[in-house]
Amino acid sequence: NDENDGEKDDNDKNGIPSDIVKYELDSWCKYIALILAVLGSGFLRGLFGAGGPPMILYFLMTNIDKRIVRALAPVAIGFGSGIPFIVYLLIVKGEFNPDH
Repeated sequence: NDENDGEKDDNDKNGIPSDIVKYELDSWCKYIALILAVLGSGFLRGLFGAGGPPMILYFLMTNIDKRIVRALAPVAIGFGSGIPFIVYLLIVKGEFNPDH
């Protein structure tokens, strides 16, 4: 006995809900907007440690499903936090002198 015998399955074979529309960069305007948002985000992250606002504005101006943004946010945060941390450790390790 399957629990969902009478219910419609709204997911594809990968578990992605069928109502999510694939977002595509199909015009140069979308590319330019994304590049500007990423550059602005990186600049603000380097300057103030808060790079989210330009990306939030980009997501609000496009029709990207918020579930996709929520699913990919941990990946972006991981790269945004992990890579500088590793570089910082390498620089500190290279300049650290235990004799001082």
